[in-house]
Amino acid sequence: MKKRLLALTLALCLGLSGCTALLNREYSSSTPHVEYPVSEKSALLQAENYRGLVNAILYFITEHEESGIVHLTYAPDLQRVTDDLDAACREVRSEDPLGAYAVEDIQYAAEHFTSYYEVTVSITYARTVEEVAAIVPVAGSSAIRQPVSSAMSAFADKCVFRVSYFTGDASSLRQMVWQTWLDTPLALDRPTVRVSLYPGSGTSRIIEVALDWPQDTKALAEQSAALEQRALQLLELANLSPEELTPEALLTVLRRAAAYDPEGESTAYAVLVEGRGNALGFAQALRLLCQLTDLEATVAEGRRDGQRQFWLIVNTPEGYRHLDPTLPEPAYATDDAFTEAGYTWDAGRYPSCVEYTPPAEPEDPDASEEPQEEGGEPGEEGEQPGSE
Repeated sequence: MKKRLLALTLALCLGLSGCTALLNREYSSSTPHVEYPVSEKSALLQAENYRGLVNAILYFITEHEESGIVHLTYAPDLQRVTDDLDAACREVRSEDPLGAYAVEDIQYAAEHFTSYYEVTVSITYARTVEEVAAIVPVAGSSAIRQPVSSAMSAFADKCVFRVSYFTGDASSLRQMVWQTWLDTPLALDRPTVRVSLYPGSGTSRIIEVALDWPQDTKALAEQSAALEQRALQLLELANLSPEELTPEALLTVLRRAAAYDPEGESTAYAVLVEGRGNALGFAQALRLLCQLTDLEATVAEGRRDGQRQFWLIVNTPEGYRHLDPTLPEPAYATDDAFTEAGYTWDAGRYPSCVEYTPPAEPEDPDASEEPQEEGGEPGEEGEQPGSE
């Protein structure tokens, strides 16, 4: 037992020195749990500087330890120990994403020994082990959309992400969640969304998106399954070949199955299952058909002649185009054509729909040179300008 303890302490000492990989700030919630033979209740680490102390506390939190022991070998007196512990606990709770999200309180007690101070850290958590394990790591803000869409389709009550590079704010996140719901027809009713950021500033954050659904989620899940089944049935009946599969062709399938009603319900379920819906319902229904056939499309929000309107922006061989499924004769349209038709929208939120310009043909370097003819005297046929 003593040999194992000595080996463990030495290994941890070496790992913590200089903030090495063991306790590097870039940790993951999936770090394997280590059983410490030092104590049944406490993990033992060693810190040789302030940063090592911070990393030791973060390590305890990563492992969801309720208590841990840190040997401080650098502090000359109790005042220095107290000052560093106060600062380290404050930094962990206010600047580190996991500390800000998962920790409710950190307490400590220090005892002096011959060559070190032994600090016992006690941690109270605001989140369970399961909640911490459910955090999804993503590389940037835009990467949040897909897992949010999956959470909405499953009618989850929340989804939590650790973003390694975050440049937005709560307002931009709410806008992103709203657009994600627009592009997730199987989510049906729009949930009330609450966005929380941990910590309040910084580029590395934990983001919690809470979803409060207006209906019983079991009933919504049943409707969602019925909607998907109906959409697949319509596609099967249409029997479109890969060459025929276009957003316009899918719009024809949609208009055969449902009637546009400006006063109707605003869900794809109302349109495809019940046969009638408004502009939002039609846009989401067409988006679902595109989604199931791997055609790129997004639901756009704006105004037409001053009235709120929804339509699709789809990807075509000529580039992105607007497509309003509620028009009597829907057709692909560029930004200019849509503006002339009375539509307005936030252009920064969507791809640009501009005229297609075919690539220029490569120039033949010899095309501009006149052919040279052999023979002939100056002044005769075949003489070239500038000849002597």
